[in-house]
Amino acid sequence: MPEQNNPAGRSATPTALRSVEPMNVTPTSRIRTLMAVTGVGAVLLTATGCSAIALPTGAEYDKSASYEFTDLQDADARRVLPSWTPEDASNIKEEQRTTGNERLIVMDVAAQRTPSPCTALETPGLPTAAEIQRGLAQEGTPRADVKDQAADQRTTALLEADWWPAGREDKATHLCGKWWISVEDGTLYAYTPETHSVAEGVQNDRTEKN
Repeated sequence: MPEQNNPAGRSATPTALRSVEPMNVTPTSRIRTLMAVTGVGAVLLTATGCSAIALPTGAEYDKSASYEFTDLQDADARRVLPSWTPEDASNIKEEQRTTGNERLIVMDVAAQRTPSPCTALETPGLPTAAEIQRGLAQEGTPRADVKDQAADQRTTALLEADWWPAGREDKATHLCGKWWISVEDGTLYAYTPETHSVAEGVQNDRTEKN
């Protein structure tokens, strides 16, 4: 499952991207945790880059948490944010599904370019299976699992935030490991897809609540 971010945007070799999932972030540094997982025994994001999620029967899937950082000088920013986060990033916001893999991030960046470890997509917004597989491998996903995990990705965002334009993931121009990246007018947008099984659980939760 996900990452223990070793700032790769800050190192020149993108061979094994790692990022830290915000599972143990303290309530300092202007971090706002909105919702937490309630089901005991949930297997959430770990630091291995995997995307397998196991939740107990009857668990609620539609859970998320929000984080904000002024810049990378904030105490928890480096261990919460992806390793490729540019050093000059500021006004950083993240929404993370606490029962799955999906994440949304926006940040202001000085340069109108994607981080150095990222690779351009052949078709913007439509990464191929091969491109997704290469990204997952770059994250450290075991070779035997890469193909299945790539096929299990839902490519449309289910998370919502007032700062995330609807359908922004469809404008991704690069993959940075598992992250779909685009930069426009000094703002960097980043998205990681959810698995089909968790996405189905989220949609069922929403249907039951309506």
